[in-house]
Amino acid sequence: HRRRHHRSRQAPTPSLDPLKCTSYACHNRVSLVYSRLVKPAKGERLYDTRIVSDLAESWTTSANGLEWSFNLRRGVRWASLPPVNGRELTSDDVVYSFGLYAQEVDSPWRYRYEGVSEIKALDKYLIQFTLKAPDPQFLLLLASEPSWIVPREVTTPDVVAIGTGPFIIARHHPEVGSFYDKNPNYFLAEQVLLDGIDMHVIPDKGVAIAVFRTGGLDILGYPGQHDLAKSEMDSLAKNSPGVQFNKAFRNLVWSLGVKYECRCPLYKLAVRKAINHSIDRDALI
Repeated sequence: HRRRHHRSRQAPTPSLDPLKCTSYACHNRVSLVYSRLVKPAKGERLYDTRIVSDLAESWTTSANGLEWSFNLRRGVRWASLPPVNGRELTSDDVVYSFGLYAQEVDSPWRYRYEGVSEIKALDKYLIQFTLKAPDPQFLLLLASEPSWIVPREVTTPDVVAIGTGPFIIARHHPEVGSFYDKNPNYFLAEQVLLDGIDMHVIPDKGVAIAVFRTGGLDILGYPGQHDLAKSEMDSLAKNSPGVQFNKAFRNLVWSLGVKYECRCPLYKLAVRKAINHSIDRDALI
């Protein structure tokens, strides 16, 4: 039984440009549209550290760890939207995409690709990355955001989002929501069991709960998006037969950035050491 899937979002997302957006909400939305060379495995384990194929069907590493070569799947096509119009994905698209992330002056992601000295297309389906030094996390970097592959024809991805992923954005209104239809060109289309996904922006948690109760939402709450208190879960369990609760685990990282050249107390090493000793790591853990 195929149907549209409805879920709630607490905050709007002004842009869907994977080059410039840095928020989880943005990349969560564009993940339905775009693909990567590789991606994290989705197994039965909560934290699965395996990296598996996405657009690249295979890859190799040179003996010195400096060259990574990726073979693209043949016959992958972009969504049938202008100006791309369903043409085949090629290695030139990959080189173009990482050129945006690594070389654009206003890219917030340049620092993540400072270890890459060259990206080139060896043929229509083969891409080679050359690193400045061996990096054991390089494959993980390509499986994380931002590593979405975008078509070279689209110069305004914040306005037109065209990908090779499972869905097509039918409508996007920052204050209302993002609405997706299934992409018939997706290379794993037979695995997509939904006709569409609707992400509604509902800032008020009480309103979101009310919409969920009436069947207007399939999913209520994400990490950081309408987290539910125990009393609210108890009420839903009592009054909404069939509701299921899944706990979401979050990795929380606290950091204190220090500008070393500043003429302030933080300039003194003893002060920074004092701050370091004041942090109760056991309590945080």
